[in-house]
Amino acid sequence: MVLQHGDRLTARSVHGPDKSLLTMDLVVDGNVVTGTWADAKYERAPESEADRERDPADR
Repeated sequence: MVLQHGDRLTARSVHGPDKSLLTMDLVVDGNVVTGTWADAKYERAPESEADRERDPADR
């Protein structure tokens, strides 16, 4: 998703199944865009033994 307010752009990723996150804060000056960005990938917490036992793929 990208939002523009005057000369500022803010971009945020829409979460998909991979749980990654991208954020961008940018300033537009003519043909030049500058700013910062960050990305992160969120890992799923380890499953408990009970969770594995319920999953047919792990039987």
